[in-house]
Amino acid sequence: PNQDGTMAYNRLIPFLTQEPLDVSLKKMEDLGEPIVFEPSAYIVSPALNLQAALAYLARRRGLSEDDISMVSYAIDFAHVELAKSDLALAETLPDSHRRSLKLACKQLTRAAAELGKRKLLFDDGLLKCQRFVTEVDTMAEALPATDNDSQLPPPPCNLDDIKEYSSPFSKHQLFGRLFRYEDVDVLAGDILPPVDYVPVDYSQVPLKVMDFEQALRALRHTDRLCQLIYNQPDYINNRHLLIASLVTHTITAVLPTPKPVNSDSIDTCFWAQLQLRFERQLDLMVLLDRLMRHFVCAIVQIPDSRIIHG
Repeated sequence: PNQDGTMAYNRLIPFLTQEPLDVSLKKMEDLGEPIVFEPSAYIVSPALNLQAALAYLARRRGLSEDDISMVSYAIDFAHVELAKSDLALAETLPDSHRRSLKLACKQLTRAAAELGKRKLLFDDGLLKCQRFVTEVDTMAEALPATDNDSQLPPPPCNLDDIKEYSSPFSKHQLFGRLFRYEDVDVLAGDILPPVDYVPVDYSQVPLKVMDFEQALRALRHTDRLCQLIYNQPDYINNRHLLIASLVTHTITAVLPTPKPVNSDSIDTCFWAQLQLRFERQLDLMVLLDRLMRHFVCAIVQIPDSRIIHG
């Protein structure tokens, strides 16, 4: 077939049935039989095109679906047997071929398991498939991979003797200059002692604030407590829940909500009475920005649940 897999339908089936492809499809529909193949579903796989065409022709000739499944399994088994015969003569096995072979063995075992569930393949057949796949895996693992195709790291090389280099990655001029002969462990310094636990005193955040200075102190204490909670993962559990709860409590319960401009009690809102210089406004905005970052970083780490969303 062509690379796009269309020749299996455009030429093979009409040649074997001696009728156009649309006529064959119409006959299957008239007989009430399910369409075994669809060209669009297998357009990227010529092998599946041929297998579907064979199943279609066998179904037209009266073969049952169970028999078609057994025939497909036998064909897959024969393909893996051919690969096993090639392994016996091969000296190396590229990683791309190794992955393809593993995929073929996995598909073969899956097909055998499905046939076993349908009571079409019995215990002796399942054991035969298992032993066969194990032999193929053993033969594939025994073959070395070529250096150019291997995804494993290169083997250790002896920089004292360039003749012992066995990997193409190390065959470079002046490669030995990268090796450090002196001891570099002394540059790491002494081991730092473990940091003691710093208690988190939630009572530093007041219950209520009545003016701007108290609001700044409450925001600053909240920022400090969030930093202590986040930077002590070895001592504090559920850090993200604690940070989210602390920021939510400070913004919604400790700080008074600014009242609308047209409110009758606007005179009692200290937010509306503020006359702040630029540095005071900047201090407030920086604290709000830091608390917003703490809250966002905490909330994205909490799994979604009905409790979180209210």
